[in-house]
This record gives sequence, C-alpha cells and structure tokens, in this order.
Amino acid sequence: MRNRIRLWEVFGVLGILVWMVIPLPGQEKINPGKVDLVVYVHYNEPDLASWRPVFEEFSRRLYNATERQLQIGKVFISGCNFSREQADIWILEGDGCSHSPVLGYGVPNVHMTIYQSHKSLTDSLMGAFGLLQAFAHYAFGLYDEHRGKVNGSGPWVWNDNFFCVSDHDPIASVMDGGASILMKNQRLEFCTDPSLGWSTSHQTGYRDAQGNFYETAQQGLNREDSWSTIVRHTNLSYPDTVPYDDISGYEPIEFVMVDPVSRLVVCIDRSGSMYGEKIELAKVGAKIFVDLAHFGKNLAVTSYAYSGTVEYPMQELVNQQDKDDAKAVIDQLVASGATSIGSGLRVSLNEITGNGTNPNGCTEVIVLLSDGRHNYGESPYDVLPDIIERGAKGYTIGLGNDVDADLMADIAFQTGGTYHFADSEQDLAQIFTII
Repeated sequence: MRNRIRLWEVFGVLGILVWMVIPLPGQEKINPGKVDLVVYVHYNEPDLASWRPVFEEFSRRLYNATERQLQIGKVFISGCNFSREQADIWILEGDGCSHSPVLGYGVPNVHMTIYQSHKSLTDSLMGAFGLLQAFAHYAFGLYDEHRGKVNGSGPWVWNDNFFCVSDHDPIASVMDGGASILMKNQRLEFCTDPSLGWSTSHQTGYRDAQGNFYETAQQGLNREDSWSTIVRHTNLSYPDTVPYDDISGYEPIEFVMVDPVSRLVVCIDRSGSMYGEKIELAKVGAKIFVDLAHFGKNLAVTSYAYSGTVEYPMQELVNQQDKDDAKAVIDQLVASGATSIGSGLRVSLNEITGNGTNPNGCTEVIVLLSDGRHNYGESPYDVLPDIIERGAKGYTIGLGNDVDADLMADIAFQTGGTYHFADSEQDLAQIFTII
C-alpha cells in the first residue's frame, strides 16, 4: 500500500479523522450522475445486507448536499481479500474514528475507513453522516469548517463560531459539525460564497476578545467556500440558488453483496510430451501458486493425460499443513500418456461447480500449466462454454519451446484470463505474482 504522511485530528464521538495531506496524485474528476463504490468489510460480518440502510441514507444525503447532481449508483460490498486494494471504503471491526485521505477517490490503494459501530441511523454515531463527511474529503477535497487555528498557527481548536449559519440551524455546511452533537449530523448542505448573501454562507473564521483570528480549516487550506472547492475538483456545477433540502428524482442504490468464498484450481499437464524439464517446471509453478494462495481460500489440484484426475480435492486452506499436503501430491506427478486438455479443464471445472453455487463476484480461477498440445479426448473448446457460463476465469501458462500458444491464449482470452509463457522458475514466480 502507498506510503503517506498521516497527520490527523479527532473530534466528537464519531470523530471524522482526516489525513491533512497534500492532495494525492491521480485523483479522478467526478461527473454528475452516479458513482459506484467498492466496500471491503474487514471483520466477520454474517449479514452484509445489514449495511444497506446506512449506504442508502448516505446516498440520499449526498444527492441533497450536491443539489441533486450526484448520488451513489452501485455499492459492491465484500469480505473478499482481493477487494482490499480496489476498495473505496474499509469497514473495520469495533468502534473507532472514521478517516479519509483528501482527494483519494480514484487513487489506487487509497480508501476511506469507518467502523462496525457506525451501522447506525439513529444516534450520534450516525454512519450515514460519517460517510458523507468523509466522502467530501475523499472525493471533493474539502476540509472541516468546525475547526481552526489561531492566526493560522498552533493547535487545532473547535468553536461554535466556526459553524456555517449558526449552532442551531440544521441546514448548513456538512463540514461544520461533529456527529457527537445531534443537530450537527443533520446538516445537509455545503457552504457557499459569502458574497452571494445566502443562508449557507461560508464562515472564514472569527476573532476572539483578544483580537486573535481563528481561521477555519477549509478557509486556511483551500482559501474558499466548500462549493468553490467542489467545482474546482469535480465536474459538478455551482448552485444557481441558495441550497435547500430536496431529493426529488432520487433513485435507490443497487446494493451488490459479494460472497467471500473463492475457489482456485491449478491444473497440471502430466502427458508424455511434458516429460523432463517441462513437467518439473510445471510442478514448480503449481507449488508457487499454492504458496501464494491466501489461507481461507478454497484450493484444488488437478492433472491430466488421457483423462483428468483430482489430485487434491477442493477444500479450504486452513493452515500450512494444508498447503504442504497439496504440494506433496504435486511432487508425485509423473509425465506419461496422451494430452487431453479438455479433460483437464472439465475435471477442474467440476471441482468448482461441485462445491457450491457461483458467488457473485469472488474469483473462481483455473490455472492451466501445459505445452498446449491437445491430441486426445474432449476438445477444450467443448468445455469453454461451460467455464464461461460459470463465470470462472482461466489463466494459462505455456511451457516449452513447442507450446501451442494460439490454443493456450485462446483459452485464457475466452474466459477473461491472460496467457503467459514461462521458461524458468523466475518467470513463473513473476507470472503468479501478477495473476
């Protein structure tokens, strides 16, 4: 994951924890309409659907606060490890402070974070509010309105004088309240240019009795109201009139739950044409694949010559002994016989389909190690439609100078995987890292 400086301040019970950093490079500009979000749940959540109301309310608040210009389209929520790096939002176990990088949207390996305790719509934790405020940092580049520094220096302080409009008005800047005060987490608008004279006017700060000027974080770091920052960092338009509460035309989110089960098969060509260096290289590659598989994944080892054989039945990798057992059966393979790639693919697919329905989203993979010289039995092209219908991906690795690269590449292409050629253990290590 990207290394970055993390300087944060905590406020309130919810405590939106903001990384005060230089905006991250590569941030995507958001267009009006809908944005999709990937959510990674980093704890044992038996009911992913229980998060839907929080994200629905977050989307409604976002739609209102952006003057009906932006809402959430799809929320892909998963406990799959592969979703960690893709995720826009991580949900961690227990209770803690939500936090978000500034302008992190679209940047690889960068995400917002909330906690299990924020699954709430009624109390001061208010997960929907926390998501909205964190998203404003993450996607719009906004800073807080509720805090400031004396004459631009010293520690961050919190004072009601920072708040847009007043301490009691619920229709004001999303950025100027903390979730620990109920009125603050009801705020639904972003602040606007004071010269417009609107009720949502941006407050640059205040001067205390001693004449010290306390400048808000948004003013001190962006030198402008929130809506000006939003327009500068996105393709949204500045409001034509004073912002007001309106979600007409809102469409519910599409909440996509991704089953955390993943099924992996490594399929080894043990036909006579693989005799010698090729079968040994295939064994090395298969064992690298086993070593790289995460515990909690489901793994099977298959092989083929005249027919396909299950060497290590599909099962969850619980500990190192499971991996050692899988590698032991790989070491025992001997090259002999004809080459039935179709049979190898068929028995590999059966290991996937025989262990449950296709989870919508988590990876089901067949990795084929072969010289690609099919000459017996069921054609691989007869198996491919079934693999494609299942949604499994095929990754193929060609071995030897006489590999049938066209066939191996076609198997990978048709199933959404990739084809690679390996001539050494170093090649294999790099290929499997990529896969």
